[in-house]
Amino acid sequence: MTPEEKAKELYDKFYKALEIKDMRQGINIFVKAGVIVCVDEIIKSSPINPSDYAHTLNYWYGVKDEIEKL
Repeated sequence: MTPEEKAKELYDKFYKALEIKDMRQGINIFVKAGVIVCVDEIIKSSPINPSDYAHTLNYWYGVKDEIEKL
């Protein structure tokens, strides 16, 4: 799964869970913020020596970039 696909999957899961027809604008902002918090937590949970996990970190930074574009 590409970072773009993962970003969209996470966004859609949060959006669907919070979907209220009259509040889509506010929900959009809330969902984006929530998903970014989750990705930041994943990035922070990486081992002390991130060079060993550069590919994984790059993937999650890519997901975060794609979320911000939504």
